[in-house]
Amino acid sequence: LYALVALLGFVVWFRDRSQWLAFWLACLGIAKPLAIVLLGLKLPLSVVVAQGINQPVYVLGDISLWFALLYLLDLHSDERILRLARILAWIEFAEALIDGSLTYGFTLPYFLPWQIADLALMPIVMLVELFPIYLIGIAVLRRSRLDPIRWLVALFAFLSQTIFVAGVCLSQGQRFTHLTLGNKINAPLFTVLGNPINAQAL
Repeated sequence: LYALVALLGFVVWFRDRSQWLAFWLACLGIAKPLAIVLLGLKLPLSVVVAQGINQPVYVLGDISLWFALLYLLDLHSDERILRLARILAWIEFAEALIDGSLTYGFTLPYFLPWQIADLALMPIVMLVELFPIYLIGIAVLRRSRLDPIRWLVALFAFLSQTIFVAGVCLSQGQRFTHLTLGNKINAPLFTVLGNPINAQAL
């Protein structure tokens, strides 16, 4: 489904390059299939390399959500918000490159410094991840007159990515906090013909 969204979005954007909403929804859609290819298809790559490459791919989903929300909520014409989105995008992309390079440290016999560095990056990630909430809050405060379909797409795009990010961050931090909330977020809610359906898939 994500790949189909990505394909349709890119087709629309290639036909009309002014359709930036289609482009960002396509980028949001392609991030998860790329992650599956890197981590789930048993490619001839080491876990370190696959995880290192996956960090920028993971961030692609975040950044794409921000810019998709800017267009869905009709905030893209506000230069201040657009500038903030660009700054945060560069910060998160730089963090992803650093975080991806840290995966090498976890293969070393003494990897405590890499764990500490990974922990130090987490507050930055968590703060930046609040940006979609800020965007939705601005749209609500401005009482943006958007049709219900735009609000629904914005809401479900936001929920999908936020559930994914929360599950990953909480699972990563479990070795420090010993909290199992990340596992509960990612756990199946029910099964359909033997296929587990979790909150993000729903």
